[in-house]
Amino acid sequence: MFFDDVRVPGNHRPGDENQSWTVTKNLLGNERLLVLRVAENRRILSCLREVTAQETARNIELEDGHWRQLAELLIRLEALESTALRLLTRFDSGGTIGAEPSMLKLKGSQLVQYLARLLCDTIGYYNLPLNSTLRRQDQSPIGPVYSDKIASGLFHHRGFTIAGGSSEIQHNIIAQAVLGL
Repeated sequence: MFFDDVRVPGNHRPGDENQSWTVTKNLLGNERLLVLRVAENRRILSCLREVTAQETARNIELEDGHWRQLAELLIRLEALESTALRLLTRFDSGGTIGAEPSMLKLKGSQLVQYLARLLCDTIGYYNLPLNSTLRRQDQSPIGPVYSDKIASGLFHHRGFTIAGGSSEIQHNIIAQAVLGL
């Protein structure tokens, strides 16, 4: 959106004259640093580890490659967190930040979805939408208690690639700012 012939008093201007887009990009970058989903990813990973242990204890055979996928997702989460901490340290010491928040936001949003998908795959058909609070008191739970609301979480996490700037927007920012396209 563009406004022509707008007059803003100097003391209300965000930054220097003709620098409002630079200020806006900085604010968006700061917002994206807050939606990297590191804590959310850690929570889902913890749940995934617990469900994996429970399923193994129940002698449920997990899909081929389950442990490899779990290890890969853990490594990706550690890389995301380490990179975010390096970026925050640079920012706190007065350094400039370019397109890195877009890259991290994109990776964090994708990771949360991969973890949620593996969690659903781990519990198999018990991942069908279930909310125990809607179950009648005289009914037994369907499947293990830890399967409750997992599908709901999967569907909720789909929105993470939209919130804070869609993945398509992040790809455009990376293409322009990093690759010069």
